Amino acid sequence: MEVPAVNQSYTHPPPQPWAVQSLRTPAMPPPSCPPPSYHYPNLNPDQQSVTSMNYTTGTSGGHRPQSLYWDPSQQSYQDVLNPVPEITNMTTQGMPQRSYSLPTSPVSNSKTESRYGLDPQLLPSVVQVIKEDRIQWEGKVFVSESKSSVPPLSSTRCTLEDRGNATARFIRCTSYSFPVEAQSAQKSHLPLGAIVCPLARPEKGEGCAHCGAFMSPAMSWQDCGQRFYCPFCDKHNEVPWQSYQPTNQGRRVDCEKKPELSLGSYEILEKQTCDENGPARPHLLEETNHSDLRVGLMTYDSQIHLYNLSPALSRPHMMVITDCEELELPVVEGLLAAASPGKLLIFHSSPVSEGTDQKSSSGFFSSNKVKSIFQGPDSSTSLAKECVSQGCNVHIFMFSQQEVGGAWPGHIPFHTGGGVICYNSLQSEMEQECFRADLSRCVNMQMAFKVQLRVFVSKEMRISGCYGSFIAGPDSCCVAMAALDWRTALAFEFSHNRSLDETRGIAIQFVLSYSSSSGENRTRVHTVILSASCQLLDTFRSSQAETLLTFYCKKSMETSLREELQTEVTEMLACFRKHSCTTSVSPGQLVLPQFLKAVPVYINSLRKSEVLLPGLRSSVHQRLQLRSLIVSMDTLCTASQFYPLILPLSVSADNANMPSLGEAVRCTVSSLDPGGLYLIYCPLALLLWIKLPVLENPLSISTRALICSLQSSAAVALQLKLVREGDSCEESLQRLLVEDKSPNGGASYADFLFHLHVNALRIIV
Repeated sequence: MEVPAVNQSYTHPPPQPWAVQSLRTPAMPPPSCPPPSYHYPNLNPDQQSVTSMNYTTGTSGGHRPQSLYWDPSQQSYQDVLNPVPEITNMTTQGMPQRSYSLPTSPVSNSKTESRYGLDPQLLPSVVQVIKEDRIQWEGKVFVSESKSSVPPLSSTRCTLEDRGNATARFIRCTSYSFPVEAQSAQKSHLPLGAIVCPLARPEKGEGCAHCGAFMSPAMSWQDCGQRFYCPFCDKHNEVPWQSYQPTNQGRRVDCEKKPELSLGSYEILEKQTCDENGPARPHLLEETNHSDLRVGLMTYDSQIHLYNLSPALSRPHMMVITDCEELELPVVEGLLAAASPGKLLIFHSSPVSEGTDQKSSSGFFSSNKVKSIFQGPDSSTSLAKECVSQGCNVHIFMFSQQEVGGAWPGHIPFHTGGGVICYNSLQSEMEQECFRADLSRCVNMQMAFKVQLRVFVSKEMRISGCYGSFIAGPDSCCVAMAALDWRTALAFEFSHNRSLDETRGIAIQFVLSYSSSSGENRTRVHTVILSASCQLLDTFRSSQAETLLTFYCKKSMETSLREELQTEVTEMLACFRKHSCTTSVSPGQLVLPQFLKAVPVYINSLRKSEVLLPGLRSSVHQRLQLRSLIVSMDTLCTASQFYPLILPLSVSADNANMPSLGEAVRCTVSSLDPGGLYLIYCPLALLLWIKLPVLENPLSISTRALICSLQSSAAVALQLKLVREGDSCEESLQRLLVEDKSPNGGASYADFLFHLHVNALRIIV
């Protein structure tokens, strides 16, 4: 099974001069009408001692109904027509009123209640944001063009059509309009970055002779097509006479026939290599009569045992190597010793140790330098670099509980595109089923080997940071990886060298070179062209919360900076309020950009994660394992990891319909009815809140079908955990209720949003 071609549903005419495979996906321009408005509570910093929240809707006594006004010129929600009612602990006598009190919690009211009297149900909701986006885009077509608008959310099922800009399946930007001036970018505190998932799908091209960038719609044509301008190096190139075509209104007449001239993403097949140098092929576990998969076996304890599997032998021969320090192969024939990329699967059943100076787990927690936990030992880094150079993708399956203070074996898999999967044992049938599913997924996963990712950006910008599951090299413009799968995403951060040209915008190009499973050398190119604006308002209203979350997640888990997250978001909201709000608002009013309503709850959930805020029962190994899985996630998985999906299930045995994703509820304990049945999912957990019997009735069948569907989309095999109200294991559920106070001490969404609002006001004042 090969890495899928980009936009397989689209077929291009046969390629001519630049032989390229096309990749298309369909789309429509966004509607002109604004999304529905929200009623946000008054966040008055002078009233912090309240114990309840009354929301008065009468028209007398100085209070008018709360109405949130949509301002098209600002693309933001503001209560500018009527004042938002104050938070108070008393009611207005003789006046019609409506009080919103916190719903009864099945676990504990203290988890949901705000110390400042805010009703969590009135705060901006991720569930509502996702629902609105689905209403607007689901089943429709979004056209990705040069300097196009903000794309639909990653959770919305729609068609993305490539018309010169790589679609959001490959690249999502933290903003689709970069500030022209560096000072404005610093003032906004919005990171200028891109999340790239290179193998989400493919295409092909040639390019600039000066900087090496590949041909793309970002190039502009001059002199009737005899020269083209490269925005990545700010230079002009002569077009070879063999490739010359005239232009019409600045476009080559053959642009629609060549994907590299009309599409933002395309792939080039460079050459076919010989079969014996191809990496391991998939479908190892499938029953076939013949397979050209090459497999090598090795076992070890205090010694290393090699097995000669040459077909010339009547039976395999075992060779024992006692000197493990200076390892030399006794023979080469019959061993998998060729310098070819592939997968290394290690099955380990004893605790891992690494030297005698290994620190204990408690020693890590007593240190203020949290970053040291995430840094592997030099020996692991050196070996990982060797694996990267060979294209060796390492996966480890652990079958024992890790001893406290033992070494974490995941540093090498993490840096080679692999991973570590741990099992308590293989005694239970459930554990065996998970192991079989994980092994099958690992072997059959579509992979690119010996990967090199080069990044080009307009001359006015530079790459200031790169974050992901790889070993950072001296050149941030080029990243080398042993292997890459279609799920893995990386983050890149950009900074200004000089002022941008508002008419040209900014071009970003990612060029991925790799070897496929069949031994083919391929190059995949993704290019996006973004707007540049002198108005900070354009930068804010073209940002997207889930993309910012993904960027901050990769950066914070790489640099271990937790408190800086709150500071950055506070400064960002203060800047928007000060420089982008043309209408005066009272200090108690909450004002958020259109597509950033979900940023506070996302960032608060990230700050409360076990990686950045360990609980009393969190071990170093658990944190490292969790970090290795989260850092490589794409935008869709990251957003669902930090705001899980909670689906209420019908308790009627006659209901045969599978629950709709649009029926999801907010991640707070107040959303859970003690008599209800709920399925909770994120990429690393699957919980059923109450007991699920296996019965032959429509409800049981449809629920189990939904569970199988969610399990199939996860990167690892997920065990379904049953959680009853009041059980000791209910803490695993509480961690997923990200709007509530977390068991490890993290603040609730309401309290965190209050602090952001108050601190933003202090900055302005």
